[in-house]
Amino acid sequence: MQNKYKKKYGKKYKRYILEEVKNKYGKLVEYKIIENNSKRNKIEMVFTRNDGTYSGTDVIRYPFKIIHCELGIKCGFYDLRGSFATKALSSGIEIKDISRILRHSKIETTENYYIISCIDNLKTVCESIEKDFDIKIMD
Repeated sequence: MQNKYKKKYGKKYKRYILEEVKNKYGKLVEYKIIENNSKRNKIEMVFTRNDGTYSGTDVIRYPFKIIHCELGIKCGFYDLRGSFATKALSSGIEIKDISRILRHSKIETTENYYIISCIDNLKTVCESIEKDFDIKIMD
């Protein structure tokens, strides 16, 4: 969709770069999102309006928070990332690819913090052990 809108808006389509923010010691502490049509350090934004204007993640986080508070479900925005990672892995996507999509520099981050053991997977493992060793683990 974004490619379609980039063609439609042409030069008026908003583009962004990341600008490094360093502390007084010269250490990189964060990046700022800056509107700029430069090709250098260009980044692709996920949460944008049709004209490319960055809308931020609050466009998703706020309704998510309200809906879940109304329903009484204790669940945070980042739980969506964990659900995605778990479903993707269950669907056969390699953990290395999931890690890249989630923008983790280490696969271990994805594995340790975002992949959730599913009860169905645990049942399958237990059934396999029970069959292989002729023992009963679960009822």
